[in-house]
Amino acid sequence: MSNISENTLNIGLIFKSISGIAVFVFLIWTTYFSGYFELSFLRGIIIFIIIAMFLGFLSGIPFGITFAPVIFEWWIFEAPLSGISTFAWVVTGISLIANLLIILGFASMEQK
Repeated sequence: MSNISENTLNIGLIFKSISGIAVFVFLIWTTYFSGYFELSFLRGIIIFIIIAMFLGFLSGIPFGITFAPVIFEWWIFEAPLSGISTFAWVVTGISLIANLLIILGFASMEQK
């Protein structure tokens, strides 16, 4: 494995772990602090469980977690693609770049 492909792969893995946290923070922030929902304590717990199930479902789909912010706003807020927030697109872009760096790192490895 060359240095460039190894470094690309490592940077992609670091970005992927950061983007996973960013996706989770985005879902929590959008749900609890957007003012869209009137949440009681019990409703907040139920919505947290729904978010966890949503991420669990999307983790089984290739690039599912990558597009989770866009899918979440489309599903929960019924927003058209033009109405999805810039923050959702930024988090999706960070996750997409991480996935592309990982793919590029694996693709540029030397075959033995």
